[in-house]
Amino acid sequence: MSQLVEWGKSELILLRPPPGSDRPLREHLQQIEKVTGHRPKELADHPECPAELSYLWEWFWQLPRSFNFTELFHWSQLTRRNLRAWEAEVLADLQRVWI
Repeated sequence: MSQLVEWGKSELILLRPPPGSDRPLREHLQQIEKVTGHRPKELADHPECPAELSYLWEWFWQLPRSFNFTELFHWSQLTRRNLRAWEAEVLADLQRVWI
């Protein structure tokens, strides 16, 4: 579970635009790689998403960026997800990383 949160931290950094840009950092780094032929450290060191937990990443993007456990419970009821306590904790951890 902590693997997903660590991966999520790295992924969220790549999704955010750097100061003065409206494009994600990942796009800038990919352009650098394309021009120089060298993979930037931020991309090279980016871990893989744990496949067995990737569904939690998908769920995270279905939620509002700021949610509490009551809202998470209602979301799980509306989407007919059988949300387990540890999954709710991981989603909350990802939210803390995002904010």
